[in-house]
Amino acid sequence: MAFDAFVLKAVSTEIEERLIKPGAAVSKIYQLNPTDLLLFFKGTRQKGPLFFSAHAQRGRINFTERRFDHPASPPAFCMLLRKHLVNGIIVSLEQPPLERILYLNFSVINESGKEVQKTLVAEIMGRHSNIILLNTPDEEGKQTILGTIKPVPPSINRFRTLMPRHTYFPPPAQE
Repeated sequence: MAFDAFVLKAVSTEIEERLIKPGAAVSKIYQLNPTDLLLFFKGTRQKGPLFFSAHAQRGRINFTERRFDHPASPPAFCMLLRKHLVNGIIVSLEQPPLERILYLNFSVINESGKEVQKTLVAEIMGRHSNIILLNTPDEEGKQTILGTIKPVPPSINRFRTLMPRHTYFPPPAQE
Protein backbone atom coordinates (compact mmCIF):
# COMPACT_ATOMS: atom_id res chain seq x y z
CA MET A 1 0.00 0.00 0.00
CA ALA A 2 1.31 3.44 -0.90
CA PHE A 3 1.96 5.83 1.97
CA ASP A 4 0.08 8.85 0.64
CA ALA A 5 -1.40 11.95 2.27
CA PHE A 6 -4.59 10.11 3.23
CA VAL A 7 -2.72 7.36 5.04
CA LEU A 8 -0.58 10.00 6.76
CA LYS A 9 -3.76 11.78 7.92
CA ALA A 10 -4.99 8.53 9.49
CA VAL A 11 -1.61 8.04 11.19
CA SER A 12 -1.62 11.64 12.47
CA THR A 13 -5.07 11.08 13.99
CA GLU A 14 -3.74 7.96 15.75
CA ILE A 15 -0.69 9.88 17.02
CA GLU A 16 -2.96 12.60 18.36
CA GLU A 17 -5.16 10.10 20.19
CA ARG A 18 -2.30 8.01 21.61
CA LEU A 19 0.31 10.69 22.41
CA ILE A 20 -0.96 14.27 22.38
CA LYS A 21 -4.16 13.88 24.41
CA PRO A 22 -2.39 12.15 27.30
CA GLY A 23 0.60 14.52 27.00
CA ALA A 24 3.23 11.84 26.37
CA ALA A 25 6.93 12.61 26.74
CA VAL A 26 9.83 11.13 24.78
CA SER A 27 11.70 8.59 26.88
CA LYS A 28 14.09 6.89 24.42
CA ILE A 29 15.27 7.38 20.85
CA TYR A 30 17.07 4.82 18.71
CA GLN A 31 18.36 5.11 15.15
CA LEU A 32 18.21 1.61 13.74
CA ASN A 33 20.03 2.29 10.47
CA PRO A 34 20.76 5.31 8.21
CA THR A 35 17.04 5.88 7.50
CA ASP A 36 14.97 4.52 10.42
CA LEU A 37 14.16 5.84 13.91
CA LEU A 38 12.22 4.61 16.93
CA LEU A 39 10.75 7.04 19.47
CA PHE A 40 9.53 5.61 22.77
CA PHE A 41 7.11 7.60 24.92
CA LYS A 42 6.19 7.63 28.60
CA GLY A 43 2.94 8.92 30.06
CA THR A 44 0.68 6.85 27.84
CA ARG A 45 -1.07 3.55 28.44
CA GLN A 46 -0.46 2.47 24.85
CA LYS A 47 2.50 0.23 24.19
CA GLY A 48 4.76 0.34 21.20
CA PRO A 49 7.14 2.98 19.89
CA LEU A 50 6.58 5.34 16.99
CA PHE A 51 8.56 4.18 13.96
CA PHE A 52 9.87 6.69 11.38
CA SER A 53 11.43 5.67 8.08
CA ALA A 54 12.95 7.96 5.45
CA HIS A 55 13.70 4.99 3.19
CA ALA A 56 13.30 5.73 -0.53
CA GLN A 57 10.86 2.85 -1.16
CA ARG A 58 9.46 2.15 2.31
CA GLY A 59 9.18 5.60 3.90
CA ARG A 60 6.49 5.74 6.57
CA ILE A 61 5.44 6.58 10.12
CA ASN A 62 3.56 4.11 12.27
CA PHE A 63 3.28 2.60 15.72
CA THR A 64 4.89 -0.79 15.96
CA GLU A 65 5.03 -3.74 18.32
CA ARG A 66 7.96 -5.25 16.45
CA ARG A 67 11.26 -5.68 18.29
CA PHE A 68 14.37 -4.21 16.67
CA ASP A 69 18.07 -4.62 17.37
CA HIS A 70 19.64 -1.34 18.43
CA PRO A 71 23.13 -0.42 17.22
CA ALA A 72 25.89 -0.53 19.82
CA SER A 73 26.80 3.12 19.31
CA PRO A 74 24.20 5.67 18.22
CA PRO A 75 24.78 7.76 15.08
CA ALA A 76 25.21 11.53 15.32
CA PHE A 77 21.61 12.33 14.31
CA CYS A 78 20.30 10.02 17.02
CA MET A 79 22.48 11.74 19.63
CA LEU A 80 21.20 15.12 18.44
CA LEU A 81 17.59 13.97 18.80
CA ARG A 82 18.30 12.60 22.28
CA LYS A 83 19.87 15.89 23.32
CA HIS A 84 16.93 17.98 22.14
CA LEU A 85 13.85 15.74 22.49
CA VAL A 86 14.26 13.32 25.41
CA ASN A 87 11.79 14.33 28.15
CA GLY A 88 10.12 16.69 25.66
CA ILE A 89 6.33 16.54 25.60
CA ILE A 90 4.59 16.21 22.26
CA VAL A 91 2.08 19.09 22.22
CA SER A 92 0.76 19.26 18.66
CA LEU A 93 1.13 18.05 15.14
CA GLU A 94 0.35 19.56 11.77
CA GLN A 95 -0.09 18.14 8.32
CA PRO A 96 -0.47 20.56 5.40
CA PRO A 97 -3.58 19.62 3.38
CA LEU A 98 -2.96 16.74 0.96
CA GLU A 99 0.79 16.71 1.65
CA ARG A 100 3.02 13.85 2.86
CA ILE A 101 4.64 16.02 5.53
CA LEU A 102 4.03 15.80 9.27
CA TYR A 103 5.28 18.37 11.80
CA LEU A 104 5.49 17.07 15.38
CA ASN A 105 5.89 19.93 17.87
CA PHE A 106 7.53 19.26 21.22
CA SER A 107 7.74 21.40 24.33
CA VAL A 108 11.22 20.95 25.84
CA ILE A 109 13.35 22.58 28.50
CA ASN A 110 16.57 24.02 27.04
CA GLU A 111 20.01 24.31 28.68
CA SER A 112 19.09 27.59 30.40
CA GLY A 113 15.90 26.13 31.91
CA LYS A 114 13.46 27.85 29.57
CA GLU A 115 10.58 26.07 27.88
CA VAL A 116 11.04 26.12 24.09
CA GLN A 117 9.53 24.44 21.05
CA LYS A 118 11.36 21.94 18.85
CA THR A 119 9.83 20.44 15.74
CA LEU A 120 10.47 17.03 14.23
CA VAL A 121 9.53 17.02 10.54
CA ALA A 122 8.77 13.79 8.72
CA GLU A 123 8.73 14.22 4.95
CA ILE A 124 7.52 10.97 3.40
CA MET A 125 8.12 11.65 -0.30
CA GLY A 126 9.71 8.61 -1.93
CA ARG A 127 13.41 9.09 -2.64
CA HIS A 128 13.16 12.61 -1.18
CA SER A 129 11.94 11.32 2.20
CA ASN A 130 13.69 12.84 5.18
CA ILE A 131 13.47 13.39 8.93
CA ILE A 132 14.49 16.85 10.11
CA LEU A 133 14.87 18.44 13.56
CA LEU A 134 14.07 22.17 13.70
CA ASN A 135 14.97 24.75 16.31
CA THR A 136 12.60 27.16 18.06
CA PRO A 137 10.94 29.59 15.61
CA ASP A 138 12.47 33.07 15.53
CA GLU A 139 10.54 36.38 15.66
CA GLU A 140 9.63 36.03 11.98
CA GLY A 141 8.44 32.43 12.43
CA LYS A 142 11.41 30.92 10.55
CA GLN A 143 13.03 27.80 11.90
CA THR A 144 16.65 26.74 11.64
CA ILE A 145 17.61 23.15 10.89
CA LEU A 146 19.45 21.50 13.78
CA GLY A 147 20.00 18.23 11.95
CA THR A 148 18.64 15.84 9.37
CA ILE A 149 18.80 12.10 8.86
CA LYS A 150 19.70 12.59 5.15
CA PRO A 151 21.57 15.89 4.63
CA VAL A 152 20.99 17.58 1.27
CA PRO A 153 23.83 20.03 0.46
CA PRO A 154 23.51 22.83 -2.12
CA SER A 155 25.54 20.75 -4.58
CA ILE A 156 22.65 18.25 -4.74
CA ASN A 157 19.70 20.66 -4.54
CA ARG A 158 20.45 24.35 -4.92
CA PHE A 159 16.81 25.36 -4.29
CA ARG A 160 16.33 23.57 -0.97
CA THR A 161 19.34 22.90 1.27
CA LEU A 162 18.73 20.57 4.21
CA MET A 163 21.81 21.07 6.34
CA PRO A 164 22.36 22.21 9.95
CA ARG A 165 22.21 26.00 10.54
CA HIS A 166 20.24 26.58 7.32
CA THR A 167 16.70 27.98 7.36
CA TYR A 168 14.06 25.31 6.81
CA PHE A 169 11.77 25.73 3.82
CA PRO A 170 9.07 23.13 3.22
CA PRO A 171 9.02 21.32 -0.10
CA PRO A 172 7.00 23.05 -2.81
CA ALA A 173 3.26 22.35 -2.59
CA GLN A 174 1.84 19.85 -5.03
CA GLU A 175 -0.42 21.17 -7.77
